[in-house]
Amino acid sequence: GVLAEFTAGIVVWCASAMGMLFGEFIHGPNAALTKLLFGMVIRMVVPLAACLMVLLAQSRLASAGFVFYVLLFYLTALPIDTTLAVVRCSGPRPAGDWRAGKIELS
Repeated sequence: GVLAEFTAGIVVWCASAMGMLFGEFIHGPNAALTKLLFGMVIRMVVPLAACLMVLLAQSRLASAGFVFYVLLFYLTALPIDTTLAVVRCSGPRPAGDWRAGKIELS
């Protein structure tokens, strides 16, 4: 139980961290979209591969509910990662932008 929870949490946390870290090395005109897609693939493939390895090995983690804990932690981390990605990709706003709180009427 506890080992499955801990291991699932570490797997999801590492996948999220790798998705954010590797995204920082991407630059260019379409960097925001590329970072988003690359980070999404990393965050999805790492936990999926871990679940597959645990299930194929038929270890005690599989019977302790490792896959369900990965799903729980993944669904918890997904909105957090999405919020962080949106904040990072949205650069500074111009002074006249309505979202910056300053509205200029002409």
